[in-house]
Amino acid sequence: MSEDFPTFIPKGITSSPIPTPTGTTYANTLKPKTQNYTGAKVPPKPVTMVQGEPNVTWKSSEVKNLIIQENLQYAIIGKFSYGKPEIGELRKAIPKHCGIKGECTIGVLDSRYILIRLSTLEDYVQLLSTSAYYIKAKENYWQMRTLKWDPWFEPDVEITIGVTWISMLDLPQIFSRKKQFSQLFQQ
Repeated sequence: MSEDFPTFIPKGITSSPIPTPTGTTYANTLKPKTQNYTGAKVPPKPVTMVQGEPNVTWKSSEVKNLIIQENLQYAIIGKFSYGKPEIGELRKAIPKHCGIKGECTIGVLDSRYILIRLSTLEDYVQLLSTSAYYIKAKENYWQMRTLKWDPWFEPDVEITIGVTWISMLDLPQIFSRKKQFSQLFQQ
């Protein structure tokens, strides 16, 4: 019997035919699970000199491992163009106003940007699905736009990555796979 699901007890039976682990409930089964990093740790990289300049070379697989290791796979940038409240107020207000169900960590990147680390894909999609939120803190409303985080984010450079949601009604089932779908746009 899988430990992920509680034992089903048919009506009329008062006890479970198979003993269930203590503390396992249906509600606990439905709670979002955080992603635990199980990959290889990325060791510190040596600095080499290339034409008199210090250089560190990263493989794309190492960058992906670092993103997961640092819990940034569901990271989002919050941009405040017209000022922002104190970080303590944001940490209380954002989960409530944005409907975040899982755990989230919020930190300051600079005077206009914050980094929101989410623990679930559901929260990540939810936050990116809305172009702007109005966060109430200390009796004021602050506009926050959500942007996709990437490892090369620079606060001084305007972000060029955007999120687009496309809905295609009556799309044949054959195009439901990524490979076939991407071929539609290459023609």
